[in-house]
Amino acid sequence: MSRLAAMALPLPLPVPFTLERPWPVHRGSIEKRSIRFQPMHKRRDVSLWFYQFSRWAVVAKAPAGGRAVKAVLRSLIGMMNWQTGRLDPSYETIGKRSDYHRSTVHNALKFLSDLGVIGWIRCCKHSTAKSGRFQLQQESNVYYFNPPSQWAGYVDDRPPPPPPSPDVWGAAYKVPAAEEAFFETKGDPFSTERLAALESDPTNELALTLARLGRARAAALAAKPPD
Repeated sequence: MSRLAAMALPLPLPVPFTLERPWPVHRGSIEKRSIRFQPMHKRRDVSLWFYQFSRWAVVAKAPAGGRAVKAVLRSLIGMMNWQTGRLDPSYETIGKRSDYHRSTVHNALKFLSDLGVIGWIRCCKHSTAKSGRFQLQQESNVYYFNPPSQWAGYVDDRPPPPPPSPDVWGAAYKVPAAEEAFFETKGDPFSTERLAALESDPTNELALTLARLGRARAAALAAKPPD
């Protein structure tokens, strides 16, 4: 066909109808009833992650200085069921808790997801259309938190914790002088010499208690009449 003949062909006109998706749900949505919730993190850990996120320089580059993003993340932490691990609020619920509009909530969630701070699973459920036919209906997402090790480009700039004191952890136990004298003295454990060794250190409460018990036992044995 020549180019001139092709130009003479009638142009396609718009069709007098529109096509709708039979199930108005996002691609990849799964039924929420098939999800088994389980607690993955502790509240104190996620609260510490929020503190680290608030100090992250990337947050300041978010719209409005990151106030909306931090408010949305704080609201998610507050709505988390820490016993079951379930977190599936709607945009409207998040907006009421964070005091922001739905569109702002959407942008904040996308910002958090792009950084890897949170993730979500799109969910749907069975419903019936107006015509009575079966269809799938979109439901609220299921959200979860990621540790800082999975945040995109995050570097923990906090100083490392100081090493433990050798007197508390890792040092060899030093036997007190009174106890060492008790073990070095030969003879009956309840003899006068060994009990006196325990009483040689007035600051050692344990040694003094053992000495009192030993003297009480010796007195009881002395007061017992012979068989």
